[in-house]
Amino acid sequence: LAMATTNFPNGVSSFGIPVLPILGDQPITGQVMFVDTVNGVNAGTGNGPNNPYQTIAYALTQVTSGAYATIYVLPGSSTTISSATALLLNVANVTLEALGTGAQRAVFAYTTANTAAIPVSAANVTVRNFRHTGGFLSIARAYTVTAAGFTLDGCDFTDNSGVLNFLNIVNCTGAANTADRLTVTNNSWYGLGTTSVNSLVLSANDIDRLNVSGNFV
Repeated sequence: LAMATTNFPNGVSSFGIPVLPILGDQPITGQVMFVDTVNGVNAGTGNGPNNPYQTIAYALTQVTSGAYATIYVLPGSSTTISSATALLLNVANVTLEALGTGAQRAVFAYTTANTAAIPVSAANVTVRNFRHTGGFLSIARAYTVTAAGFTLDGCDFTDNSGVLNFLNIVNCTGAANTADRLTVTNNSWYGLGTTSVNSLVLSANDIDRLNVSGNFV
């Protein structure tokens, strides 16, 4: 019996049986894309670590409507968050996964304004294993969440100084239950700020099925 051919990056099949890649404890069954902000090209295919897109924002535009997608961001990548619109997580069912460990992990660098933030306006978005650096005075929030099912897992948040810092990490600003199923797990906030520092999670209204656990602040 001949073994079926490999079908990268959409999984591997053996004897006609699919062998799915695993992210955490979930099989990856949808689109898979790669981003490298140093060596990537947005006009490329994005379908492997040797053919990555250049930006996360562009990769999000390539997600098929209604699909589940995983976007791997290669080590050494950096995305500048200079405003509240620099990176919009407005595509549902997308996971952003930074590859690598320690300082080699991809970073979101917050600069330019204390209103710089990443808005999450689509359901079931996951951000995992990224570094975040606070490089402006009293950044109000790292993430603004107005959709259900947002997961922030295994990320680091580091203030650049006692005044270049985050005040809040996740801020849910919508009406009651718009941020249901919020999951904030296994993150680390290495804060240096000494004035007006507030919360790891700040919500303006009710949240059902909230999970905040395993974080180090």
